[in-house]
Amino acid sequence: MRHLLLLLLIDGLLLKHFLCALSFKRRVVARVFIQRLIFNMHNAIDDWVEEIAVMGNQDQRAGVALQPTL
Repeated sequence: MRHLLLLLLIDGLLLKHFLCALSFKRRVVARVFIQRLIFNMHNAIDDWVEEIAVMGNQDQRAGVALQPTL
């Protein structure tokens, strides 16, 4: 019976350490994510033109007339 209580105590301590480490990792990841969002907000006004994608297809492209041959 004494060994069972000791085993339960050790398991409880190990589980506590695991959950604390997991909580710490979540806080670090959340902090890095928030800092990354804040960093990206600084460039949101200046660089918004660079983020627009221009797409088209071959049917709606500009035509080239009298192109010189080299």
